[in-house]
Amino acid sequence: MRKFLFFGLFIIWSLCASSQIQRRFLNFTLGQTSKAEVTNYFTIKGYRVRLLDENTVAVNDVRFGGQTWGVTHLQFYKNKLYGVSFMSSEHDYSKENLDMMWEILDKSLERKYSRYYLKNFSKELDKWFDDDRTRIWFKYEYFQNAWALSILYYDIRLYDEKSDKDENEL
Repeated sequence: MRKFLFFGLFIIWSLCASSQIQRRFLNFTLGQTSKAEVTNYFTIKGYRVRLLDENTVAVNDVRFGGQTWGVTHLQFYKNKLYGVSFMSSEHDYSKENLDMMWEILDKSLERKYSRYYLKNFSKELDKWFDDDRTRIWFKYEYFQNAWALSILYYDIRLYDEKSDKDENEL
């Protein structure tokens, strides 16, 4: 009986652990990886790393999710990676290619994370997924005279801490 109970609990734990939203990207883990680790990784791989500000690293032409993204921003709080934004626009691809990317990625995210789907907050091409640890914001919008597609993953706890700190500065 104890073996059966242990086996049942193991299966439930495995299902819960495997169905959470991805927190690991390009050998980095949300809430753990430092800015130095990210910078070193991209430098060794031959990418040009730009520091946009004290807490944001930008890299062009990063491959993720079967796509090459025009620009990737990696954001840090307390020297821990809290957000990864993959973005492409009509400057990188044609509108038709962006439409295709939206369709492919939308189906993939729905298939993988449908249980964490929140809702469209502003328009049809804007989706949110949340598992109480990690949030995804997937959007397709007209921005600065071009269509842009982006997928943002972020650690909810660190994002909230940073937001609270920023609000307290006011």
